[in-house]
Amino acid sequence: MAALGGGMVIFICFLIASVSAILAYWIAGPIWIREHGIRVKAGAIDIRLSGAIGEIVLIGAAALLLYLVDFVSDKSSIADLFSEYGTLLWAGVAVVSAIVILYGIYTAVTAPAGEKRPLFFTYLVYNAYSIIFFVGGFLLALIIIQQTSRNGQAFEARGADILAYFASNPSSPRALELSFIDLQILLGQVELYMVPAFIFMAGIFVINIVIRYTPIYGVFRESARNITHATTAVGVLTVLGVAGWVYVDQYARLIDDFLAQMYVMREGALPEDPDFLERYGTIYLTLDDQKSILGYIGRLANEWGGLAAILGVMQWVGRQMISKKSKA
Repeated sequence: MAALGGGMVIFICFLIASVSAILAYWIAGPIWIREHGIRVKAGAIDIRLSGAIGEIVLIGAAALLLYLVDFVSDKSSIADLFSEYGTLLWAGVAVVSAIVILYGIYTAVTAPAGEKRPLFFTYLVYNAYSIIFFVGGFLLALIIIQQTSRNGQAFEARGADILAYFASNPSSPRALELSFIDLQILLGQVELYMVPAFIFMAGIFVINIVIRYTPIYGVFRESARNITHATTAVGVLTVLGVAGWVYVDQYARLIDDFLAQMYVMREGALPEDPDFLERYGTIYLTLDDQKSILGYIGRLANEWGGLAAILGVMQWVGRQMISKKSKA
């Protein structure tokens, strides 16, 4: 795993999943063309294509999303996960595989009489696609969790150093200024900690737009609405969960500790220099404002966060347009 590299592993799994989808649709034949075919209408042209095209686009988008998150996560990777938690991860893969296989058997057994046999072999082949898809999603979540955890550890260690230096010089204006500068640099890294989560949410929105508003919709049909609603909820909850944890456990707590140290400085031998007293008040009020929820959100508003928001709006607008058309 480590020797190949995360990107190569993702690419190999993408190829295996693509072959699995193509063979599964070939075995299913007209059954899946009817149920999951892609209908393309353009003027007099009205044809149905194999849903394998849509499946490959979907797994390709998911693979790209996993690669991007793996690439930007400097403290976590697929190789790290298997190196540290290999036994547990392989056990998870086994559980997912068992669920996927049993579901395929159940679907084939409960199909109409003439479709049981072909669907049994269809799902036998298609299982590879499903397993890779779900395991990839599981790894994506684990990378974000591990990256966030390790970022938190680095943040706390650096924050402790800043507070220790400030505490060792409780009456020094220079120590206050240098500590405040170091604190601002550290707090500025918080937006970088959110990049994997923002990329994940942006990727979810792109995949949802493709599923709902392109001919690939035919692969999922009635399930498309539930899929996009569920994945949107997962994306939003992931960002909110990561952002909330970083704010409560790291960002706000460090500012509180720094303000508490400033209060200790105020109770001690605080210099009587009017210029310093004015600067002291400015620093205190600046940090108090940055600690607010609005100040925190403003700090997180980077390029990836903005892109995710734009894609979310596009998905919402498209949904409203479809809803109006259906009512008309």
